[in-house]
Amino acid sequence: MDGVPDSWRDLIHTGDKLNVEIDHDNEIDPFTVSIKAPNGLTLGYVPGIYAQAIHALLKRSITVTLTVNQINPNFTPQWWVRVGLSANIESLDETDRESSYLQTLIFRETA
Repeated sequence: MDGVPDSWRDLIHTGDKLNVEIDHDNEIDPFTVSIKAPNGLTLGYVPGIYAQAIHALLKRSITVTLTVNQINPNFTPQWWVRVGLSANIESLDETDRESSYLQTLIFRETA
């Protein structure tokens, strides 16, 4: 991502938790989710293929945790940091249209 300092490698380490936030200022993609280092520096964005599902989780106030699994600074930028994602979805109301759509996004076998 443009604007990320070369020292980004010193800001995150394997095992660190990264923060995800809905980017309300993005006028092009309403599902944009930013990824931030523990100090608040925006490192990048959730790839588009995952953004809508993560956006839906965050909108429902479900905590999404990204954990740094691997750092590869010599790779191309989209592969610099490999993360694991976890979210605790305790229950979804089957009659809620949004919940039903969320389940489709998250649990679809072809996703």
